[in-house]
Formats: sequence, structure tokens, C-alpha cells
Amino acid sequence: MNHTEHLKCISLDGGLLCLDFINTVSGYTEDVPVNYITGEGEWLTWLKRVELVGEDFCGFQKDSFHSNRILSVRETLYKLFTSYVRGEVVQEKILSSFNREVGWMNKHLQFISEGKEITEKLVFNSQSADDYLLPIIRSAKELLISRDLKSVKECPNCGWLFLDKTKSNTRRWCNMKACGNKVKTQKYYRRVSGKLQ
Repeated sequence: MNHTEHLKCISLDGGLLCLDFINTVSGYTEDVPVNYITGEGEWLTWLKRVELVGEDFCGFQKDSFHSNRILSVRETLYKLFTSYVRGEVVQEKILSSFNREVGWMNKHLQFISEGKEITEKLVFNSQSADDYLLPIIRSAKELLISRDLKSVKECPNCGWLFLDKTKSNTRRWCNMKACGNKVKTQKYYRRVSGKLQ
């Protein structure tokens, strides 16, 4: 299965937009993780998967996709949240990078009136591929200042990040069927193999 086909059905186990974006890498715990977003087509496929664009969206304006930009933001978010989850001090360069992204995002926020309500809205160029980073950065910012931050966990099998929404806060795996069963099966075979020797 190529990356585009994989992204069409990728599990959205993060529970939040920013975490699902971080999880567009397979095998953070492997020596050589696989990056699923390497081109404009893959970016568009993922944006459709998370419903930031509709299925009928045709494409972006020319030269608005910059893979290095997208991967840089993802790396910043990954290091930011994994540092928190692991109880580590967040590196100053990671915080500086994130603050720059939040500053960029804030420039696109506007307050609009909807009847008697005043709401905050992101206003950006829907034809620009890079601008779709804005709602992801907003999601990350909102997570950092929310009570949900303490419920972010890292899957011990694949390294994906996810929001534990269980009442008991005991969820261990990003996906029980994928990672949970895989680890249990591996432990079982190791145990059986040990008995057979």
C-alpha cells in the first residue's frame, strides 16, 4: 500500500487534530520511521481524511505546498508534546519555534459576529497548501492550555500520541486492536517459546 492509499484510511487515534497530524509517521519507535506525507498529493489526502477540506476539493494554488515547512511544524509539535508526556524540560528552540507558529496563526484570527454571538474564526487562503497548518497549530495551542494536556499519552509500541478520554485514565495504547494486541501476542509467543526451550 502506497502512502496516499494508507492516508485514506489512516487511524485517527490521536483524539485531536494536532495529535492526528503528529501521527502521520509510522514507527516513531523504529530506527527509521516512515513519513507518510512526502508530497502535495499525500498532504491533500490527509486533509480530506481529517475533513479540513471536502472530497470535491480539487487542489492548491501553484507553489503553495512546501514539504519542509509542513514537516518542520510536525517535528516541533512532536518534540513539544513528547517532552511534556515524558516529563522532560522542553528545549528552548522547540518553544521558540512553536511561539513563532502561534504568532503566525494569531495573525489569521478574527472575531466575527454570528447573530448576538461573537466568535473567533481562523481566516486563511483555502487554496494555499501551507495555510492548512493554521488549524493544526490552533489545535496544539488550545491543547497546551487545556485540562486535557495531562491526558495526552505516548503509545509504548509505536510512539503515536493520543488523548486518553477514558474516565479511569488507564488507556495504554493508541489503538488496542493494532498496538495492544500486537504487544500481547508478542509477549505470549515469547513466553511460549521460553517454555519450549
